[in-house]
Amino acid sequence: MGEDMHKGGCQCGAVRITTTGAPNWIATCHCADCRRATGAAMATYVGFNADAAKISGASYTEFESSAGTFRGFCKTCGARLTYRSPNWEKEIHFHVGALDDADAFAPDGNVYTKEKLDWVQLEAGLPAFESVPGAED
Repeated sequence: MGEDMHKGGCQCGAVRITTTGAPNWIATCHCADCRRATGAAMATYVGFNADAAKISGASYTEFESSAGTFRGFCKTCGARLTYRSPNWEKEIHFHVGALDDADAFAPDGNVYTKEKLDWVQLEAGLPAFESVPGAED
């Protein structure tokens, strides 16, 4: 087949992720919603075509965090795994840290920097956007 395959999952192993093909993008989000959802200062996501991704395990569930936006996690260990939004209907976004080969997914840029914590330093040379180009705020 020759396509890139990436695997991952939650901390307890009850949920597994498999993707094929190259990612559409990789970015670090600095918005307050992502901070609250993850408990971290920022969240790095990788976007794949939804039809190229498979999530297995009965412990996977999603929470509608705002109208039409869903955040997926393992209901056994609580690990955050996915993000889906009407802004990207044909994509699913995975938390980079949930992938077994997380080091392969260095961000291409930073989004929602208008909400960035003051003490966070952005990576030199990476594009930074106050919101997300083309997305509805």
